Amino acid sequence: MDPAPAPLGVAAAPAPPVEWPDALWQVAPQGDLPPVPPPAAAPAWPPAAQRALALLLAGAVGLLGWHAWAASRGGARPTSLTRG
Repeated sequence: MDPAPAPLGVAAAPAPPVEWPDALWQVAPQGDLPPVPPPAAAPAWPPAAQRALALLLAGAVGLLGWHAWAASRGGARPTSLTRG
């Protein structure tokens, strides 16, 4: 009985490790180069996401204010009725 074939792909031997020459690992800089400063830190959120969040927060605060203003009119107590 033959062994079951591999479920994926073609059976192949692993590739041998790559051997690098020692000269490539120890390359000296050309002349007197100034040190390169690290790149500036990027903002945590991109500007478009910051604007979108500001717009959503402004809308939420506006709706909350409108709700508070609407709830304060007359207080939820009906006016007294008079016959007339």
